[in-house]
Parts: sequence; structure tokens; C-alpha cells
Amino acid sequence: RMDHHIASRSRDDELSSLASDDSDMIIVAMTFVMITCYCVSVTFSCDLFRSKVYCGVLCVANSLLGCIAGMGICAYAGVQFVPTALVTVFLCLGIGCDCGFVFINAYSLAYLVERAQDRVALAVKDGGVGITITTTMNLVGLLIGAQTPYLAVRNFCYFSFAGLFLGYINTLTLW
Repeated sequence: RMDHHIASRSRDDELSSLASDDSDMIIVAMTFVMITCYCVSVTFSCDLFRSKVYCGVLCVANSLLGCIAGMGICAYAGVQFVPTALVTVFLCLGIGCDCGFVFINAYSLAYLVERAQDRVALAVKDGGVGITITTTMNLVGLLIGAQTPYLAVRNFCYFSFAGLFLGYINTLTLW
């Protein structure tokens, strides 16, 4: 006969043992570099007037700032960091870069407007609706996920909610 003993923290101990080495941070850094290279390559053009490389870099920086600020606020509020919260960086970068691409596309489609300020206003008006709807749905999903009894999932949802919300605010402010 085999006896199995399960403690209430067994899942958290197992997740911590899987993510306790430094290889996770190397993977996060490599993924950040890959996403930055992707954003630069997508917005690059040999035509100097069509190239929007700095906008691609701004997408990544904007997303990363929102993620860092959201994680910092959660840490300040006392939310325990769990290994699954490392995925928050990828989630914020992916969704934040997508929102930036929406604005870049809306700006490119407004090429008939002569003044740059009017073109930006039109791009924010057109693209803002789309990113507001998608970000709201993402935030509602994370709020629903935060109701789970599992600490790893709940804290991941807290970190992701804060990072996505502040990334959304950054996107609307910087664009």
C-alpha cells in the first residue's frame, strides 16, 4: 500500500522548483530581443518616408513600460510573485505591439491628410476604438481568471491585468 501526502502548497513548490534557475531569465531576454527585431523588421522600409522603425521600437518600449509599471504596482500592493507571472512579459509585449501596429496602420491609411497633427488625431480616433474593445475584453477575461482559487493563476491574472491596463494607458498617451 502506498501513501500519498499532499500539502496545500504542493503545486506552488513544484512550480517554484521548475522555474528556480537563471535559464528562465535568459529565455525572457532572448524573447524580448526577438520581439524587438520582429517589430523593427515589420516596420522597416528602404523608402525613408515609409519606414517607421522608431514606431516599432516605441511599440516594444511602450509595452515593456506598461508591464514593468504594472508588475511594480502589484509588487507594491503585496501581490506575491509566482513563476507563472513571467509569462506576463510575453503577454504584455504581444498585445502591446499589436496595439501599436493598429495605430501605425491607421496612421499609414491617413496619408491623404496633410497636417501631421490631424493625421495622428485621425489615427487615434480610428485605431483607438479597436484597441479599446480588444483591451477591454482581455481585461475582463483576466478579472474572471483572478477569481480562481489557485494562487499561481490568480496572481498571474493580477500582474497581467495591471500590465495590460497600464500598457493601454501608455499607448493612448504616447500615440
